[in-house]
Amino acid sequence: MQTVKINDIDIRAYGIEVMKIKGAFDMPARFGTYEMDWQDIDGIDAFTEQSDLYYKQRKLSLDCIMEAETINDLQFNMGIFREIVYKEFTLETPYSNHNCIMTEGARVKFISSKYDPDVKISFTLIFNELSYAFGTTLEPDENITNDVFWIDNIDLSRFGIVVEESEGFFDFTKMKSDKVTRYMRESDKVNKRGARDIILSCSMLAESISEFKTQMERFHALLSQPGLREFMLPLPGLEKPYNVFVPDGFRLKELIQSQNSIAGKFDLILSEVEPQPETFYLIVLLDIDGIPILTIDGKYIYVIADRNDLKNQNVYLYTIAEAQDDIFLFTKEELDPEDEDYDSESEEVYLYKISEL
Repeated sequence: MQTVKINDIDIRAYGIEVMKIKGAFDMPARFGTYEMDWQDIDGIDAFTEQSDLYYKQRKLSLDCIMEAETINDLQFNMGIFREIVYKEFTLETPYSNHNCIMTEGARVKFISSKYDPDVKISFTLIFNELSYAFGTTLEPDENITNDVFWIDNIDLSRFGIVVEESEGFFDFTKMKSDKVTRYMRESDKVNKRGARDIILSCSMLAESISEFKTQMERFHALLSQPGLREFMLPLPGLEKPYNVFVPDGFRLKELIQSQNSIAGKFDLILSEVEPQPETFYLIVLLDIDGIPILTIDGKYIYVIADRNDLKNQNVYLYTIAEAQDDIFLFTKEELDPEDEDYDSESEEVYLYKISEL
């Protein structure tokens, strides 16, 4: 049971006990037109200028049990309580104060048995928070690394956030349409792809309610700033952050409190604005003097490897390639450095030159 006041009056004065409070830490969703899904471009066109940023009212809910000695007492208390919540009022919870109004109805269920001396009912009240102001966020980290989850160069652990699971960042994207009709033309053939949603299953940890509230408000402020957010996952070889925004906000799924700690669980959906292009690294084989090793017909020899292989210098696939030409794949054994196809006097190949396409 939690202490809740309405217009500075303890709600228990009406015979109501609040069993659970939801929504006090949720981030509201965007309101109005916040993106356009053009058929002739990849991804989406996100509206993130300051003049585009409007947010819906947050929903706060109270799971309640109301008790009275008689039906008449119950009806009397309920009548007074309805008069209060049908107008604007101040809701005071253990977490914060909220300016609210009740916009949705609530179904009442009788839960008292024939053995109970009193009359008991249960219901869930849902209120709209009429105003919510975003505060300020943290300053970016000066020396951020790519081995942590970060947004706009701020390590998420500074908000007390632990990312327990992530998905969606490598998903195949859906094709939008194979044709786009244009004015005075029948149609153009296109092959544009939609954007991805990156989903993070998160827990926010703190030592007290006040610390948790501060961390959450700073995180809301970060996500609500104008412009796109840059998001990085701690994946080996990932060089560029994802450009994302958060149009749907998020809801706290669970709040776990103990004497010395508090934890809140939520799913954060980051909408990728444009699918990140695939990056290929071409490693040109050099001889001991740093001179490119060429085939007999003058083609460069490239190594195709992922970033882990580059770090470990563990080359596993050689490719003979030339710009604008087909790429022919060979195994390591098929490209012996002593092969006559090599135009090099050196027998030892161990230097790499990296270029990005």
